[in-house]
Amino acid sequence: MNTRNLLVLVGVAALVFAGYQGFLIARSKPRVQPEPPTVQSPAPPVKPAEPAPLPTPQIAPVSLPGVDDPFSVDVARRITAEQVQERLEKGEKIVFVDTRHEIPDVMIKGAVQVPEEKVETWAKNIPKTAFLVFYCTCPDEQTAAHAVVALQKKGYRSAYALRDGLFAWQSFDLPTQQPPQPESGAPS
Repeated sequence: MNTRNLLVLVGVAALVFAGYQGFLIARSKPRVQPEPPTVQSPAPPVKPAEPAPLPTPQIAPVSLPGVDDPFSVDVARRITAEQVQERLEKGEKIVFVDTRHEIPDVMIKGAVQVPEEKVETWAKNIPKTAFLVFYCTCPDEQTAAHAVVALQKKGYRSAYALRDGLFAWQSFDLPTQQPPQPESGAPS
């Protein structure tokens, strides 16, 4: 057998091997029905880009207790951004507490940042009659709700989780601020 025939034989063997490998891969994947071809209509005229919409807040289930529901020490009541706005317009003093561990970009104006595990220590200096609104950015305001329940067990009856958290606040275009910068010389 000469060199040319040997090269042809090696090439054919390589093609057969590659085909067999392709067969094994195709066999291991689930079959997908091909979609029917779509008919494309002519492209519409290009419009100037519009700003991207704000993310839609996740709406908490209706079954969560609200401001007007009976107090229960083991259940965090929720308050809506609209209800908070009404209270602020009436001149009520409200303490806002951001329960996130890190505040990457924005927080409610005048809020203090107190991570959930430090809420009970922080609250020792807060009167039990204070109107407290806790918020976060997690689904169903879970972190804020945990902080509310912890304080309710300590006797705070006017602690609420902001329904849909910071997203709801921003959707009503209510005042926000940049988080405070760490003091110079402080470790970051």
